[in-house]
Amino acid sequence: MRGRRPATGGDETELADKPADSDTAGEALEALATGDTMHLIAQLPQDQAEAVVLRVVVGLDAKSAADTLGKRPGAVRTAAHRGLKKLAELLGVDGGPDGQDGIGTAVVPLDGVPPQRGRVPGPVAPAV
Repeated sequence: MRGRRPATGGDETELADKPADSDTAGEALEALATGDTMHLIAQLPQDQAEAVVLRVVVGLDAKSAADTLGKRPGAVRTAAHRGLKKLAELLGVDGGPDGQDGIGTAVVPLDGVPPQRGRVPGPVAPAV
């Protein structure tokens, strides 16, 4: 029976010039931001946290979120609105009439959450 020759390694220096398919630093920052966001959402009352996660994070409409939670769509919209308002308070955002928060940064509207009926659209808390 013959023995195998040990495999010889290639030259690793040629791999150093090839970029990776993924952006590790970007993925790490995104994971940290997601963790921070979920930590803030966890500080909300349970019904608000569930509504915010389903409406804003997952992107469900009010009816789908309501079906998932076993609630009425109006209750989910209200809980999401209150939860987002509470998150804005936790972040220290004060959407004043000039569209600025308390530190002079422009308040960016959240995408995916339609304004409530009968309310004039205005500045809301930044996306978290």
